[in-house]
Order: sequence, then C-alpha cells, then structure tokens
Amino acid sequence: MPEPIGPDYHIHIKTITEPALTADGSSAAFTLRWFEPVSLRPRSEVFVADLAGGPPRQLTHESDSEFPAWSPDGHTVAFLRPDVHGRRQVWVMGAAGGEANQITNEPLGVDGLAW
Repeated sequence: MPEPIGPDYHIHIKTITEPALTADGSSAAFTLRWFEPVSLRPRSEVFVADLAGGPPRQLTHESDSEFPAWSPDGHTVAFLRPDVHGRRQVWVMGAAGGEANQITNEPLGVDGLAW
C-alpha cells in the first residue's frame, strides 16, 4: 500500500501557472513553480512551449521570474522578476531566449503586467 500524503508532500509538487498564448495560438508561455527541497525556498521560472509539439524550454534561469506576457507580434516575452533590491519589475526577453532587459524601475515594484 502506498504511503499517505503528508504535510511535507508539497515540496515535491511542481505547478504550472499563468499560461499566456501568442496571438496566433502557436506558442504558450507559463510559470513553473516549485520549492527547493533543502531550503524550502519557493522558486519560479518562465517556460515556453510550441503547441505543435516538443518539450517546453526554460526561458529564464535562476531568477524567480513569473507572469509572462507575449508581445503582439509573438517575438518578445515580458515577465516580472525581482530587481537587485528585491522589488518586482518588468523585464523583456526575445522569445528564443538570450539576455533579459529590465524596462521598469518602480520604487514600490510592479504588481501586474499586460502588453
């Protein structure tokens, strides 16, 4: 018989949240959330999936990025990520990957994002 689910089971669960589709519906960006097993620190990164098939690919790395939004032409993904002060700001990155560029510097941070 399998073991019952205990209170620490949540550290083994990864969830997909905040899905965003390109205007043509060919790709989706989403946030993958999980807890680091040892530190129990929550983590989140943005992934992109081609809806015609194939595995999703990680767009951001070690950045606690979340809430992706596509540009109208589908070539750029905007998302929220903490700045050097820990305040969430808007960042943009090409849909193929590369360097992210911070485009806001709000003193209280940013709570939402829409293109």
